[in-house]
Amino acid sequence: MVYLQVRQSVRENGIKPLSERLASMRPKVVITMMKVLEPEVNKAIELSAIASVQYTKAVPFPAHSQINVDKCIAALVEVLEALMERNMLSD
Repeated sequence: MVYLQVRQSVRENGIKPLSERLASMRPKVVITMMKVLEPEVNKAIELSAIASVQYTKAVPFPAHSQINVDKCIAALVEVLEALMERNMLSD
């Protein structure tokens, strides 16, 4: 249980630094490479107060099994297809 509390604390402590990086980078797209991190990433986007983000998506982290790798790849393909439909892959 302590391990999970430490893990959550580390995630929460990363929100402000991530928001600062997002503010300086002003990305149009944010892809979270671990679905469980989506709430913290969304908080960082909100805290950064940037208006540049037009698309966000959380995808499964490709660890521990080929099934997870396959799920991650499939999710990334979906992201790329969505970005192509929105003409967001070129600058």
